[in-house]
Amino acid sequence: MYNKFAKQVVAETLVWIEENLTEPLSIEAIGAQSGYSPWHFQRMFKYFTGVTLGKYIRMRRLTRAMMELKYSTKKIG
Repeated sequence: MYNKFAKQVVAETLVWIEENLTEPLSIEAIGAQSGYSPWHFQRMFKYFTGVTLGKYIRMRRLTRAMMELKYSTKKIG
């Protein structure tokens, strides 16, 4: 369905998302970064990764928070 260029765009946008996980990430901003409409990019993202864009961002943020809690000496509360 999609070509190698589309796969590369998703891969490059994944790197950008990882670099910006601590920032608010709107679908409009991600779409602009990718060069595709937000709707079309979400379809491509799901096609290549197997998960929705929103779910991927939530999983990565939760994983990052878990790692910070596990390996930090900071106290909670």
